[in-house]
Amino acid sequence: MADETKNIKIVGWPEEGKARLEHEFLMEEPCPVSILFLKPPANVVIHTSEKEPLHVDMKMRVSTEDTFPVCISLCEPICADSSYTVGVEIFDRPVGVIRFQGRTKVFNCREEEPPELVCVDFSDQKPKQRFTEPFTHHGLRFVPLDGVLYTTLDGEPAGETKLAFGSPGIRIEFPAPVDFVQLKVGNRGGPTLEFSVFVGASIAYQFSEDLFNETKDIWIEQPGTTALEIRGDNLEGLLVEVCADKLEG
Repeated sequence: MADETKNIKIVGWPEEGKARLEHEFLMEEPCPVSILFLKPPANVVIHTSEKEPLHVDMKMRVSTEDTFPVCISLCEPICADSSYTVGVEIFDRPVGVIRFQGRTKVFNCREEEPPELVCVDFSDQKPKQRFTEPFTHHGLRFVPLDGVLYTTLDGEPAGETKLAFGSPGIRIEFPAPVDFVQLKVGNRGGPTLEFSVFVGASIAYQFSEDLFNETKDIWIEQPGTTALEIRGDNLEGLLVEVCADKLEG
């Protein structure tokens, strides 16, 4: 059963208020489009070329003269999937539909610059070291979750020593509570990483990131963070760097 505390509902709306909605596809590649013809199918021939490809452009905007305040506090991103269908008619006869699909992602934006962070990496560690028990490195405690940790030069950035971990994952414990954390993480295994943020013995929140054959910076903002866990199936994870405020340089 889903955690009811994470369900977001609009419980009130101005009686005469109108909302403004803008939807854009901000992608380097073309938006996926499927064209389906109604039954019975119409005989339609479409000719395209590299110089004159088939182009469909749609923009929908709902505007309002008055504004109303909205306040949303996010501890993790909200994703909203959208789907639009456009009918195509020729000589007042329906010949097909064009469907658009996209995803809108809403983040928790910071109004102030984060504090200066202290970073811990593994550049002073020799590769091919294995750790089956928790170990401490520059004040941080790294715990294998029923697995093994080892140092390696594999992966990006090339030539840098990293801490590798497999399934089920790794736990990172801070010497004192921190508010801001930035991880540089790589992965060459199962594409989805699950992150758990702990405040004391309790999980403050969880989120997931899709990461496969790449290295990504993961930003976490949670007052009083004491530990993090990274889990996943068929993991080939690489921890490049851990940065946080309130760490000793």
